[in-house]
Amino acid sequence: MRKSLSNTLLALSLAIAGAAPLAAATTGERDVQATAVNKLSFLGMRLAARRQLDEYLAAGYPDEGRWFEKILTLNFDEQFKAAVAGEPGKKMEAEAKTLRAELEAAAKSNTLPPVALRLFKSGGSGLERLAKDIQRLMHPFQPRPLTEYPPEKKDALKRMLDALVRQLDVDFKAAYELVAAHAPAEEIMLGLEEKDPKYLPLLKEAVNLRLDALVVFNSGYTELREAAFRGAEFGQDPKVYAEALKQLMGWMPDGKATLAEKIATWEFDFGESNPFLKAYTAMTLSAGVVAGVKGAKDDDVDGSLNAVINFDTKDFHDAKVRAEIYGLQFKVLAHALRWRLEQGKNEGYAKGSEMWEAFLARAKNDPWLKFATTPADISDELAQAYISAARLLRAKGDEGGCMALLAEVSAAHNSMGNYGKQWMRAGGPESKGGWSKPPIAADPSLAVSVAKSLFSDASSTADPWLARQSVMKAAVQLRDAVLGLNSAAYEGQFIEQAPQVYHYYALAMHKLEWRYQAALVSIEGARVIADRIDDLARQKKANPWRMPGKDPAFVEGSGQMVKQLVGEAYNYANIVSARNKAAQHLIEEAALLQKRIAPEDSGKAQDLNILGIALNEGNYEEAIGLARAYAKAYPEEDLRAFGLICSATVKWVDKLSASKDTKDKDAALRLSNDLEQEINGVMEKVKQELADPKITPARKKLCEQTQTTVLGVGIAKKIADGKNEEVIKQLDPAFWKTAPGDDVLSAMLVRQLAKAVFEMNKAALAGDKAKDPQPLLHDWPLFQQAYAIIKRQQLRLKGRNVDSDLRNASVLLSGAFSQVMSQADQLSRQPGASPQLATIADEAKRAFADLYEPLITSVTKPVNVLAVANTLWTLNEHERAAGLYEKYQKTLLADSKLQAFKKDTKNVVDAYTAQIATRAEFKKPWAEVVDLAWDSEDELKLFETAPPDQWNGHVRADYPKCLAKIADFRTKVLAPLRTVLGDEQYKVVGAALAGFEDLIQVSAYDLTVNTRLAHAYREGGDTARALPILLELFKRYPDNSDYAIGYVDAVLEGIKNPGVGGLPPKDKVSAARKIAIDNRNALAPDASQRDAYWQAYIQVWQLSGALGEVKGLNDDLSFKRRNKSDVSRDLIGPRLAGDDARVRRPKNSGAVQIAESFLKLYEYSGVTEKPSYRIDHVQVGGKSETIFVDADASAMEARVVHDADEDRDVTVFVAVGSPVAADPAPAPAAAVAAPVAAPAAPAVT
Repeated sequence: MRKSLSNTLLALSLAIAGAAPLAAATTGERDVQATAVNKLSFLGMRLAARRQLDEYLAAGYPDEGRWFEKILTLNFDEQFKAAVAGEPGKKMEAEAKTLRAELEAAAKSNTLPPVALRLFKSGGSGLERLAKDIQRLMHPFQPRPLTEYPPEKKDALKRMLDALVRQLDVDFKAAYELVAAHAPAEEIMLGLEEKDPKYLPLLKEAVNLRLDALVVFNSGYTELREAAFRGAEFGQDPKVYAEALKQLMGWMPDGKATLAEKIATWEFDFGESNPFLKAYTAMTLSAGVVAGVKGAKDDDVDGSLNAVINFDTKDFHDAKVRAEIYGLQFKVLAHALRWRLEQGKNEGYAKGSEMWEAFLARAKNDPWLKFATTPADISDELAQAYISAARLLRAKGDEGGCMALLAEVSAAHNSMGNYGKQWMRAGGPESKGGWSKPPIAADPSLAVSVAKSLFSDASSTADPWLARQSVMKAAVQLRDAVLGLNSAAYEGQFIEQAPQVYHYYALAMHKLEWRYQAALVSIEGARVIADRIDDLARQKKANPWRMPGKDPAFVEGSGQMVKQLVGEAYNYANIVSARNKAAQHLIEEAALLQKRIAPEDSGKAQDLNILGIALNEGNYEEAIGLARAYAKAYPEEDLRAFGLICSATVKWVDKLSASKDTKDKDAALRLSNDLEQEINGVMEKVKQELADPKITPARKKLCEQTQTTVLGVGIAKKIADGKNEEVIKQLDPAFWKTAPGDDVLSAMLVRQLAKAVFEMNKAALAGDKAKDPQPLLHDWPLFQQAYAIIKRQQLRLKGRNVDSDLRNASVLLSGAFSQVMSQADQLSRQPGASPQLATIADEAKRAFADLYEPLITSVTKPVNVLAVANTLWTLNEHERAAGLYEKYQKTLLADSKLQAFKKDTKNVVDAYTAQIATRAEFKKPWAEVVDLAWDSEDELKLFETAPPDQWNGHVRADYPKCLAKIADFRTKVLAPLRTVLGDEQYKVVGAALAGFEDLIQVSAYDLTVNTRLAHAYREGGDTARALPILLELFKRYPDNSDYAIGYVDAVLEGIKNPGVGGLPPKDKVSAARKIAIDNRNALAPDASQRDAYWQAYIQVWQLSGALGEVKGLNDDLSFKRRNKSDVSRDLIGPRLAGDDARVRRPKNSGAVQIAESFLKLYEYSGVTEKPSYRIDHVQVGGKSETIFVDADASAMEARVVHDADEDRDVTVFVAVGSPVAADPAPAPAAAVAAPVAAPAAPAVT
């Protein structure tokens, strides 16, 4: 029997924050109110949490240090930042980052009040962040990966899941103990009347404690459930995590009853008091049902879930409160459907389907249950329910129903739309498109919706295989829809849907390159519609696709689609007959159907279709002949035909000019001359017509387009004559305001504009011209203008069957910008170079990357992928670069030679040695090459334990040096002995040397890619993926300070966020500190490595703090203050005359970050020293400038003064309200020249 919920009690639970008067200002009421607000955040109730948080802040509760305000704001931001789009979401993310750093420091120093500390620790600090890290690799609403995860990704996911098991066990049991500790108070509550003023607070506390525990459980349960159900898809062992959940649900806190039995009593005792408690107990107990734990009963869980899902919301008139209730219902429905799917039984599928059908029945009369009308704030939750339902239907074998639901998700404007598309791509168990399945009648309207979504998905992916799979699935949907059109169940949809079904079905065949089938489908669709029109006429009924009247036009929508379908039938038939003359009968059938349905279009339209097909398929001579015949048949169309003649001739000339055959080149010249003469005649006629005052607006427009067309025709000839600059100036923004009416010609001109840029730049680089910066400085504004035009036109012409020219334009332009960025970069490094060259280099790099990145597919050459990735990296586009590095890395993983070299280096090197070191003269220089190519285990131990003077002449592997040695070997050792070796042996040795050189080059790429991926992962907070890479790099190159700093940073991140890979053991932390100490000491004497020195210095104390060993830190900070040798006096840039003596300018943004980290050292327990400086942000011309200022100095401001020596205005920083000094004496030089050695006192050194 299903349980019902009391509206009164639900209202009470929703208004929990309002139970205490907001005007009250006692600490007790503050604690109750803050707890309630915090809970709303972690229940995912954004609207209610925001409202109650605002009311809390307005109430004026006592809050010394504003700790409660900061904690509540932090927990709200972290919970909802991902759901808030645009700048508000970014602001929440930045605010959360700042608040978490401040609050973690306060928690460590025992500054937070007890209740505030509990709120801070309850906020998913470890468990929720860990769950979110797991979701990056295994999202609960993400289908299986398209390709198998590599070993390092599988290992990272396993570490996080194992850590989640441990963390969930600890956190939940701790929360459960708080519930148990409240038992005596609940005994008192049971003895009270409900009207007793003590009753309600005790009831609320009992409910809150249970909710706290259940929220903790569900924070980790979702991810473990995924791992237990489908972990194998992500490279994990499902049994491990199924057993972990079973053990937790079967835990017996008192040795008598299982946890499931205990939670069941919570639902029985308190579920009616709070719908969230009822929902969370049911969701938690569902895990027990799957695990088969005593106390978790299927019927009870099903009843509780349905009670929440079907709760009547009509009594809630506040739209925001109602939205939160619906959001809860959607979440519970998604969970319930997912639970039934997980049970994997026909009975479970049946019950889940029954639940979904009941929801759809409600949706017919409830606008809140539809994507189009539900509030955007809960659209994601509704989409999650749809995805869960779709997965259930797919498991049942109802692929059509599944795809229909996923299409709705994909079309909805929310963050789950992408997951909907991924599930559509993933397909069912066969995942082959489903064409082999027997056809079944399907709902035509739903099939069309699914097909549109799949076509959109196919267009948005660069992977040809994925695109084809999406189109194949669309074809299956539409095939079944054709049967649906003939089914009595969907008879009412025929008028509206039949034209769309056949149009999209034929389009799918065409996209799959099944040309004959595309023609057959479109002709069949036109015949079915023509027959329906005839049947209606016999019944003396009107044509539903035409407007009534003497001259009936096609109605909007379905009528226009009928007209389009008839034209497509003729078009597809022409394509087939052009390739196979035996298919001529298809053209005749299409022509007859056009006369039956749209006789007014059967003349010009058919001729233009045939002409267009010839032009698009490269039959230029045929196209020109057809265009002349068209102009003769329809004299009023003369200029349109002339435009097509121009397009065909220019393309034909291009084709012939590219040939190496002299006859083709001569023919191209003749065609070009003939066209020029024809142009002269036509342009004279156009001139006369435009001068005629009686010219119609339509004819005038056609004449103007013809002028533009003719202007464009001369472009190719000018490029051939080297008049590239003239072309770029000719095709300027003004030209494109009256762009050619013909899309083919427009796209060709876009390509020609890109070609003009490419050829102009190529000419500027010929010979020694590349050494002169003046041509580049002159040309660059023209290149920028052309780039802006091409981007706009590519956007305008996208999807108009001219993709080849648009793509070629991108290839040409990216090639030009690749050359520009290389030339500008080299020239900018020359003495006295123009500063503009560096700007040009950066702008060219960005243009190159933006143009070429979209062109990258699965068949793009790996070297080109790497080039774009490297370019993006130099532009600090690390996230975009990382995606391409991962793509390139796949080629490295598939490189059998590289993998053999990495796994069995010695044998690979020995094999090359046997081929190359064949003479005594070769052995020593070759040994030097080998020594730089790899390090044996014995060498690694030697490098680690002995000083360099005891390395017996060995050196660490260094790929760049190794490549230089190989080049020396080729020119200085091998080449002089060519005559002695003989041609045959010289070729053998040379080939082996080239092979080894390629191997070392790829190894160098591999090292760069791994280094940068580790860097990008660290920047993105993905320490679990960064750490294995850094471990390997640091093992090979322990002397590399960057790898050492990166490795130690990864360990520190593991300490700060124990969810990622688990909390590092003490011995690992101690080892990391030893690395940091060695790194710091090695860097201290190097004046060029001050940034790295300070990073290592700070790491030493951070790790010491983690070990609880900060003795000596206070003395060290005191020494740096007295000696004036802290970060703020070291990592600084030049001081300007006029700056206050107490102000120092950071040398870069990295110096600011290091200075911020240094200031956090003062927060450690036992440190009594006060910071000797502060970091101020001063507004300068609308921008914020960061400066270091002595801690005791007054506030600073920016002022503009005139520097007489430089004769320019400069900005200086002075105390607010003070006069600017004429030119104060310069401050003592920064400590860069003579680094301050670390004092010997601190124990950690």
